[in-house]
Amino acid sequence: GTITENDLNQTLQDIRVALLESDVNMKVSLKISNSIKEKALGYKIVPGVSPQEMIVKISNDAIKEILEGDIQHGFKLDEKLVS
Repeated sequence: GTITENDLNQTLQDIRVALLESDVNMKVSLKISNSIKEKALGYKIVPGVSPQEMIVKISNDAIKEILEGDIQHGFKLDEKLVS
């Protein structure tokens, strides 16, 4: 099967809540959520893996991609936050 809109709805809601509870900016949270939805919708589910597990994998990849892109485009972490 493939990942459907139904599969995505609750999982994306949980991801948005987790990001917002972690003080991630609303715009960044929406960017991540939209990126996940774009990549995940219609994605083929690997046998033996649930749609939610596939969405978590796609989510991790999307967040990594966004963070790597921000760093490559001049985004720098506040030195106070880096120990």
